[in-house]
Amino acid sequence: MKDQRPQYPASLFWTGVALSILRSFLWLIISTVLLLVGRTTPWCGAAGLALLILVVAVALIKQLSYRHTVLHSKDSEFADWQAAMLSPDWEENVKAMVERAMNDDIEAELYMEEDSEDTEDPSDAFSPKEEDDP
Repeated sequence: MKDQRPQYPASLFWTGVALSILRSFLWLIISTVLLLVGRTTPWCGAAGLALLILVVAVALIKQLSYRHTVLHSKDSEFADWQAAMLSPDWEENVKAMVERAMNDDIEAELYMEEDSEDTEDPSDAFSPKEEDDP
């Protein structure tokens, strides 16, 4: 029996497509305006429709690229993320991974702040001392 490879969740794919389309918000506005103007000027309608199709096509191509990367990556540092994204409960797993990464970053920043407070300012150590006048 063949070892079954993990499947990329369809909900993750379509969520990614929707988010990519929403990131192209400016292009969607321009496309909508062109489609509205296209009621009176046919070439504007065609340009608006072409722009809309282009935005959707770019979103699909990006997601296919991300899917390929997740399914075929051999990077050991990416293995945890890969397992989280390919699991059936990918939403909760990815949220947990992001929260863990954010907490690690916060702890690292706090550690760096504590470390910088512990070190003395070298300019203070060599400042000339005032002499007392009798």
